[in-house]
Amino acid sequence: MFAAMEMIENTEDHKVSLRQLAKKLDVKAPSLYNYFAGFDELIEEVQVRIFQQITKKVMYSIAGKSGREAFMCAGRSWVRYGLENPALYQWISWENLHLTEEGKLFISAFINIFQQYNFSEEILSDVMRTVRSYVHGFTSLSIQLNSLNNDEGRLSKSFMYGMEIIYSGIISQPLE
Repeated sequence: MFAAMEMIENTEDHKVSLRQLAKKLDVKAPSLYNYFAGFDELIEEVQVRIFQQITKKVMYSIAGKSGREAFMCAGRSWVRYGLENPALYQWISWENLHLTEEGKLFISAFINIFQQYNFSEEILSDVMRTVRSYVHGFTSLSIQLNSLNNDEGRLSKSFMYGMEIIYSGIISQPLE
């Protein structure tokens, strides 16, 4: 699996085939079908590994923290992962995140930050959707802008400004 992730990171157009992976692993392509039913299954497994890595970073960043501090640290660590691993990050599919165990753990890290406010499950779901949209969108944009050598300090300030607005708005005026 790590070989596939390494290939994704090091392939300019981010396109990887089972045949290329087999060649890298020094095995015959048909033998990969002993491990994966096909390319889609390989991609799903790569995405699971990426979510595991992001979740680990987020969980580590919020350990021992709560509220606003945990929220800001979680967001920063998520963006940092994307900037440090742009090729891998671009392979993420958020579409079915909530269906996987890794996705549930990732989402729960953020939801736990807001549980102290006793929001309904519906509100927590809306909060996570908002946070995910903002952080993922900002991360994707930052990856593109970083390739243009933009000012990383300004991007970071812009990101934190948005996170502060989201956090303050959620805490002060949760929509029912």
